[in-house]
Amino acid sequence: MNRELLLSVRKPGRYVGGEFGSVKVSGYNDYRVAVCFPDLYEIGMSNQAIKILYREFNAIEGVSCERVFSPDTDFEKKLKENGLFLYTLESETALKEMDLLAISIGYELAATNILAVLESGGIPLFNNERKEEDPLVIAGGPSVTNPLPFGHFIDGVFIGEVEDSFDRTLKDLRDAKRSGKSRVELLAIIDADENMWTYRKHKEGRIAKKALWNNFGTRNLTNLPVSSISAVQDNGIIEIMRGCPNSCRFCHAGFYYRPYRQKKIDEIVEEADFLINSCGYNEITLSSLSSGDYSHLTSLIKALNKEYGERRISFSLPSLRINTFTLSLLEELSHSRKSGLTFAVETPEDSWQRSINKEIDKEKTIEILKEAKKLGWKVAKFYFMIGLPFSYKEKEEESIAEYIDSIQKKSGLRINVNVGTFIPKPHTPFQWAYQLTAEESFRKMVWLKTYFKQNRNVKLSYHTPFVSYLEGVISRGDERAGELILSAYRRGARLDAWTEYFNKDLWEEVFREADWDVEAETCRERDLNEKLPWSSIDIGVNNNFLKYEYRKAAGARITSRCKTVCNHNCGVCNDTVLPVDNTKEYINISINETEKDSKQEKNTDKYLFKYSKTGKAVYLSHINVMNIFQGAFQRCGIDIEYSKGYNPKPKLEFAHPLSLGIESEYEIFSAFLIDCSNDEKVIVKRLNEKLPEGIVVQTCKKLRPYIQGTKKHSLMSLYGGSQYALTVSGTMTADILYRDIENFF
Repeated sequence: MNRELLLSVRKPGRYVGGEFGSVKVSGYNDYRVAVCFPDLYEIGMSNQAIKILYREFNAIEGVSCERVFSPDTDFEKKLKENGLFLYTLESETALKEMDLLAISIGYELAATNILAVLESGGIPLFNNERKEEDPLVIAGGPSVTNPLPFGHFIDGVFIGEVEDSFDRTLKDLRDAKRSGKSRVELLAIIDADENMWTYRKHKEGRIAKKALWNNFGTRNLTNLPVSSISAVQDNGIIEIMRGCPNSCRFCHAGFYYRPYRQKKIDEIVEEADFLINSCGYNEITLSSLSSGDYSHLTSLIKALNKEYGERRISFSLPSLRINTFTLSLLEELSHSRKSGLTFAVETPEDSWQRSINKEIDKEKTIEILKEAKKLGWKVAKFYFMIGLPFSYKEKEEESIAEYIDSIQKKSGLRINVNVGTFIPKPHTPFQWAYQLTAEESFRKMVWLKTYFKQNRNVKLSYHTPFVSYLEGVISRGDERAGELILSAYRRGARLDAWTEYFNKDLWEEVFREADWDVEAETCRERDLNEKLPWSSIDIGVNNNFLKYEYRKAAGARITSRCKTVCNHNCGVCNDTVLPVDNTKEYINISINETEKDSKQEKNTDKYLFKYSKTGKAVYLSHINVMNIFQGAFQRCGIDIEYSKGYNPKPKLEFAHPLSLGIESEYEIFSAFLIDCSNDEKVIVKRLNEKLPEGIVVQTCKKLRPYIQGTKKHSLMSLYGGSQYALTVSGTMTADILYRDIENFF
């Protein structure tokens, strides 16, 4: 680990690993996999797919899985200048020395990041230029169900769900390595997998079929690294349902993950216990494409609140359909920290809603918001799209404005509105539809922005129209889109999903210099009988069903929900593949014995801790260290006191926190522990078992109780001073350094 290099870049904690829960690599003769989410660490560590892959692969005998994320531009530059390669977080192994690089692609704007990861890791960009010693490169994920733009960069694309199906392929690759198979023979294993797309298969007209995990549920509740620096979504995630019973015609994920499968309630409770008690999360998201459709959701949240409410654990839901939202559910959500209320309406008019197969009851929406206001909510968020088929030629922006005005005035809540541009995604009934050009979308967004400019009760944000257009170029494109990605990458395009990095002028220049009309080809309406770039992918939904749904959309006709027995004939279900509902309504959860009635007075004592921060922990900021200790106490089962008010904080006080990059042999902090009967040495031992690499608690001392009427002293006011040791490198001599310090003081 190059200390000087790391201290010269932004957020060096992204590149050091050592988090609590990360795997210690020991089997260097194993089949070594680097799993990658091609974006910055704080995004990748929020991604559920990466957590699933990490657990699954490390659970396979003879396979060792590590993580890698996209380098920020400054780190990428430093690596190149110093002749170094991007490496894995667990063992600091250069990517080019791994056996397999598995990339999970969650959104189209990661395209140039993928090339940056390959090149920074010492892997040739083009798959036909890779040598015997180079790793295989396999991609997967919902945003690569049109693999053609990536065909010359990726050795193979796995289509579908990794559990079970890809595990078998990974075991085959492991065994092939053990027997000394060549790279050509390893590629043949990939090509033979019915769930794997390869460019060779595409050229030969062979089809890659989606893998489906029919026994969706909980497994492998181990090996979950907990981010040491703040992730974008720093909360535990429980996938309560995969797929969706609704057939929203614009939704790629809804068709890709068919049929819907609900997780058993007992498994959800088991995961909640693991994330709270083993990982230290105090906010849990019950995630799915449509969480409100989970059977008996209210009773689930009620039981979780009963079990964890006293410990300040909150449970939140992603955006909900109004027709699945009940007042009793709202009541249960109000018991814990009030995370945002989010509703994905998409489009305001009744006929337009029927066209997308998503009906929203406006009066019920207002009723829900009024009740939310009574329960303490102040803001609600609404999602809309412009450019949907059969409405984009109308004045849809004016209809959205009228809808929001009505909702806001009748509910009295402040409304945050997010508007995006519709992208006709592959494998949906709207895959043939027209996409608004960036200019068309921009005009509608400007109208909305102007309309709401003076309304203090409505805050409007929107997805940049040109970015949506670029997403369309990649998601709907063929091999020529891959050439655009390469050209943009070589001109410096990186981290395009980040506003501060996105370079519109660069991409416009790339599009202008292309020898084809990028806008016309991307945005045009497709003929129902033309061959599409993604036609070599079979996600299980047959094309005739998609065409039928497209025609029904034109007539604003509704398709019923998916269910165990239906007459949709979409092609996914058969005798063994069917939707799965949770059938259990009541959860028999008993309150922990150590948990007391909230009205009973609790005994709180102040403790003083001494700790050191060395090695990888040097690259963590003070706020990172505070959050780490908060999580460690929770993982230990030691309750700490919180402040009062709307947004309570743990009562941790640090004296003279050090700047990032400075090692410490002796730092101190205090904490108020509740009903703690553990011996001080036991507390130290338990904390050290739950802390990341580099942070070590040395001593713990229970302080004398505060005497009423005496003066309270903060820890910092009692702080006397520190001793520093400076290590000098380079041409600076000790005498010069000493003189400079004297002059400074």
